[in-house]
Amino acid sequence: MKGFADRTKIRFNRHFNCIIGKHGSGKTTLINLIRKSCDSSITEPDGSINLFVEKVKDGKSQYYCFWRGRKMQDFKVFELDLEKGISKELPKSMLDKLSIKPKTYKDERIEEIIANPRNLFGFIEKRFQSGSRKDLAKVFNSFYEKQRFLSSKKKEILKLEESSQGMRLYITIDGKEREFFTLDKGMKKAVIMLILLCSEKFGPVIIDSPESYLDNEGIFDFIVPRIREVKDLQQLILLTGNPNIAVSGDPENIIVLEGKVNRIKKVLTGCSIERKEIKGDVIRILEGGMRAFTSRKIKYEG
Repeated sequence: MKGFADRTKIRFNRHFNCIIGKHGSGKTTLINLIRKSCDSSITEPDGSINLFVEKVKDGKSQYYCFWRGRKMQDFKVFELDLEKGISKELPKSMLDKLSIKPKTYKDERIEEIIANPRNLFGFIEKRFQSGSRKDLAKVFNSFYEKQRFLSSKKKEILKLEESSQGMRLYITIDGKEREFFTLDKGMKKAVIMLILLCSEKFGPVIIDSPESYLDNEGIFDFIVPRIREVKDLQQLILLTGNPNIAVSGDPENIIVLEGKVNRIKKVLTGCSIERKEIKGDVIRILEGGMRAFTSRKIKYEG
């Protein structure tokens, strides 16, 4: 990447990644660069970028490269053969079929989804439709009763029902089934996050500021357990300033950004919370520093 992140290489883990940094450090700009690499209509921010994507199928890895230059028309996608050291340019019409484009969701997009039933069920239909619309509920429910997402027993956490009155989405919370549009705004967003986190066939999922409108209890009791359940199946990239997500979610990779005058000054990547060199940055950025963290700890214990 040139310009904002001049020749910077950033490594993402196959599983759960958290990007943290103070306001103005470049978190959102970094995500916009990823979006730009996959969308020829996006010209900002300035600079060129290479984005490498690994797709694993039946235990085998296939690698792809998105390339964007400075000009709008500079957009290509390559299939890579690492053993032979060759690449093949692919027609852009294959991108949706390959399902290798990262899917980015900002808070305003999630706001749109939860605004009304039409938006919600259009969102669900786009991800789970297989054949006729009448099969949508069957496909959706089969996906969310899979044992690997929940416990040793099959149990629905989400359920879609279709009747003559239309579709209804239900979620089970503390053993009680509740209809989606009876939930508060924070829990509606949590449900959409769950759907995104479990959409395993749609490529990497990037969510900007997932903590918006979510209280810490909802994050810790609902979102974090879901992240832990699905992170081995879906690559997650979350931009967050919430320690309940960035620490309790146990990400395999914490990416620390520090910016200076619209440029990345420092990048730490490929680190887990257990590594000493990352702990100081995490406490400083997410907790306000060791002094603030220790002060709160003393008050809680007092």
